[in-house]
Amino acid sequence: MLLLSLVVAALGCAAGGALGETTLPPGPRLSFVEAEYPPAKEGRSTAPNRQPGLLARIVTVDADGRARRVLIGPPSVSLAPIGAPAWSGDGGEIAFAAEAGPESLGIYRADADGTGIRAIPAAGHATRPVLSPDGRWVAFERIRTHTPKIDPKDPLKSLAHFYLSSTAWIASVDGGRAHRLTPWGNGRFATPTSFSPDGSLLAVTVDTRHKPEAVDLVDVVSGKTRRVEAEAGEAAFSPDGSQIAFSSNRDHESAPGFDGPVAMAELYVSNADFSGAHRVTRTPELAESLPSWDPGGDRLAFLRTPDGEDFLGLEGEVVEANVDGTCTKAIAMPKARRKGANPSLQAPAWVPGPGRAAGPISC
Repeated sequence: MLLLSLVVAALGCAAGGALGETTLPPGPRLSFVEAEYPPAKEGRSTAPNRQPGLLARIVTVDADGRARRVLIGPPSVSLAPIGAPAWSGDGGEIAFAAEAGPESLGIYRADADGTGIRAIPAAGHATRPVLSPDGRWVAFERIRTHTPKIDPKDPLKSLAHFYLSSTAWIASVDGGRAHRLTPWGNGRFATPTSFSPDGSLLAVTVDTRHKPEAVDLVDVVSGKTRRVEAEAGEAAFSPDGSQIAFSSNRDHESAPGFDGPVAMAELYVSNADFSGAHRVTRTPELAESLPSWDPGGDRLAFLRTPDGEDFLGLEGEVVEANVDGTCTKAIAMPKARRKGANPSLQAPAWVPGPGRAAGPISC
């Protein structure tokens, strides 16, 4: 799934349409990217950057999935239909990936109400932003790819030279140079997912071909990295920093797929040092990924899909549960708003800040 999504991000995106009301209501709110892909036609590519009819927007809903509002979208900006929005710790700013030029993505930020959109100068050619709690820094992913010229006499030998890798970077939102935090390496992908509440550590998912995902913690000052959890990914610090939620298929559950069994990840919660990990979702036929903590630390929101490789989110739904996994409920499902479009949802992110805590769910 990660490899395919990286290819999509590397290609770039296009979007169009109209922007709805941007006012962000008070109280608990969830944000996520929803997209609509135009119907595929015979002989026509399905790559997102080749579909001028693609619509992508950041929307918010209340804790029950109601009161939907479009926060950011066309014509103000051409959003990338991949990944979750990123928020500063006080909920005052949001960062997101959008089209920054021909066939490239960059990171932008805006005020909490969706106004004041501006590019982050050092975060061009990037995707998957994570804002530091104080809003001064942004971590992001950059991709390097090389596709060799195919020799028709020996295409397999040509493909042996195909190169694809991603690395995690950090930069000031106000300017200056970006700094690379993880190494390049063909078949090695590093995706930042969460800052610690004090902003000193950055959780990074490392995915290497033919190996399970793992979580590294990077000291953002010294740059030192340490492996903290194997067979895990998408780590997210709780608001008070005492716990971490992450996804893993360490229990080796799978579901039938087109080319064989597909690993189905579940969500786990552990102490901040990754000790005492316990599983909080139990759906062998579904994959849960990309958890986000509500500001009060009582709920998790995440993306649930019936196929772990549904990287476009066409079958994904936004789900909430208490941190112990109880009272699970779906609050948003893909819904086409144009006739014939293929709707998609990406991972959710709770809007942080005073008055935004959702409290536990009552079953």
